[in-house]
Amino acid sequence: LYAPETLVGRLVVAAVNLGVRKVNGFNSEVLVLGVPDADGSVVLLAPDRDVPLGGRMFEANPERERRGGRIEW
Repeated sequence: LYAPETLVGRLVVAAVNLGVRKVNGFNSEVLVLGVPDADGSVVLLAPDRDVPLGGRMFEANPERERRGGRIEW
């Protein structure tokens, strides 16, 4: 796990506007995204260069069709 002080000022990828969920007894409004490494520890997803805060995520696969402004999975 990451100590809170190691996250200050760091860019990470997160999903917002999902509604409030109760997680470990407290309200959570953000889902920070990560993947497990070979040892099973969480590695946070982060942009590889500076991007505007609050930017939208999208799938960068030109083979997928866009319909109505949304990507069909």
